[in-house]
Amino acid sequence: MTEASDSPNPTPTPQRTVVTFLLVTIFRLLLLGVSSSIAFLVGIIIAFFYPDPYPQMPLIERVFEQPFNPLNAQWWQFRSSATLLSVSPEQRQQALEDLNQLQEDLTTLEERLTELELQLNQPLAQKPIQTRLSLLEQQLSGQSGYASRKSFMVTLPSDLLFEGDRTTLNPKQSDLLNSIIAELRNFPDSTIQINAYTDNLGDAQENLELSLQQAESVYEYLYIGLGDGYHFLRVGYGETQFLVPNDSDSTRQRNRRVEIIIE
Repeated sequence: MTEASDSPNPTPTPQRTVVTFLLVTIFRLLLLGVSSSIAFLVGIIIAFFYPDPYPQMPLIERVFEQPFNPLNAQWWQFRSSATLLSVSPEQRQQALEDLNQLQEDLTTLEERLTELELQLNQPLAQKPIQTRLSLLEQQLSGQSGYASRKSFMVTLPSDLLFEGDRTTLNPKQSDLLNSIIAELRNFPDSTIQINAYTDNLGDAQENLELSLQQAESVYEYLYIGLGDGYHFLRVGYGETQFLVPNDSDSTRQRNRRVEIIIE
């Protein structure tokens, strides 16, 4: 009779177990790499034959493509906005109220100025308000036009009537001259005297000739508007017969004038 021996199975050594684990891990990594490569190639082929109609740059690429600019940082923008908004809500509200009041005052001033111009036959609505106010002030104070004991007399500043060459009439003042023509029509068959004056700057003889040319220019305009029913006298006084001493720019401006007179 034969006896069977119950000998135990051999136990694997630790060294063999480690080698087996390493081989399995390497195989899995190789399998993962091959699968990734195949997926990458398949993706390229699909993208080549079926491109996206609305391609966009990958997010990570967009992030690296943008250079860092500290001026565009959110914290810098926040600080800039805070600097611009330096007024309190109460101050802002008060400023808006003041602005609205100024606009209302300006509208009222323009309306009253227009009414006064219409009363004085001075339709100068196209000029700046400051210019219109200055002109009316000169006329009412006697610098630009005033009534006298004569039948008719008006004095006009030469700086207003003439352009830079000081002999050509300013076309912007045609309304003013036309209003004077309308008044002169109330004196038919009259003798109209036109006197022109300069300041004392420059040569006296040249100033005399300049005043004669200015008087002639005004005469030509009035003659065209009035016709042959009037007699005209043109006189150039140059720098003589000044209204006020020629000791400042403002006084010299007053002396540069043209008078239109009917006695």
